[in-house]
Amino acid sequence: MTFIWDDSQFVNIINLYKKSEYWTDILETAGNNVIDDIENDAKRLAPKDTGQLENSIVGSVSTSGNNVNFLLTSSHPAASIIEFGGYSPFPPWEEVGGVLPFPVAKKVFENQPFKAPQPYIRPALINNLPRLEKEVVKVAQKKI
Repeated sequence: MTFIWDDSQFVNIINLYKKSEYWTDILETAGNNVIDDIENDAKRLAPKDTGQLENSIVGSVSTSGNNVNFLLTSSHPAASIIEFGGYSPFPPWEEVGGVLPFPVAKKVFENQPFKAPQPYIRPALINNLPRLEKEVVKVAQKKI
């Protein structure tokens, strides 16, 4: 599961610096300065059943042309259903290549533990938006 943070909310800040040739570098540097804190917030907010979800969360910042992408990703198979909630299909059990014993897989299916969303990535991004905005201004002032 990958979340891509749409940086269109930074229009007001970018408008101050867009004439600068460094604006992509400014956003990338600011993102790299705060991505670890955003990642740690997501890990703190993630459900702690086994710790596998928490350990699978990775933050990164990348550029592609004029776009700067702030990414929080998780390789955990239940990451998106935990974040957004929803119906859980019968999970694969050990005999068919899964990791759960059949009785546990059956109980997961019967109890539908992921019905209610338990957001952990979206709140981490939203909670850190003001810090990222401040970091953009700070980095921009150093570069211009």
